[in-house]
Amino acid sequence: MFGSGRFNALARFGGVALVAGLSGCSALSEDIFPPLCPQPTIMADAADLRVYDGIERPADLAYATRVSAINGVCSRGATRTSTHVSVTVSLDALRGPAGAARSLTIPYFIAVVRNGQVLDKQAFAMDAQLGSAAAGQKIVLQSDPVELELPTPEGVSASDYRVVAGLQLTEAQLSHNRALLAGGQR
Repeated sequence: MFGSGRFNALARFGGVALVAGLSGCSALSEDIFPPLCPQPTIMADAADLRVYDGIERPADLAYATRVSAINGVCSRGATRTSTHVSVTVSLDALRGPAGAARSLTIPYFIAVVRNGQVLDKQAFAMDAQLGSAAAGQKIVLQSDPVELELPTPEGVSASDYRVVAGLQLTEAQLSHNRALLAGGQR
């Protein structure tokens, strides 16, 4: 008698604890805590661009741009098997001593990578107004949010992806940056 009564009380308590535990887990994972986010990455060899008016020396620098940050916020996706990611990119721009341009359009990209494979890449552009900036004065720009929907079926997390940002460079500019990185000059 004692044994069965004790068992029933524990079973009832255990059942309530289990239900409360499951409902708490559900509420926490879906309503309070955001899902894991992809790793934000700035592509090193596409992070910088320096344009010169003449030879490559400081006095001949027309302008320089740089990807300075990539930020994002994750939330539940439109379906149970997706994660919504809102990404912004920050760029720095400055007019050099030889810079005559009053404005500048800076092309950049955002790509989604998983297992080393580029799944999607989109090109964008930001306009920088250099007219009021003195030579050497940095202007900080931030993109409008770019909305992504990542597939996250069973066994896949948004953290399995990388969101990569960089400047949309020509092949020659990219090769130049790679040579500088290889020589330790960046």
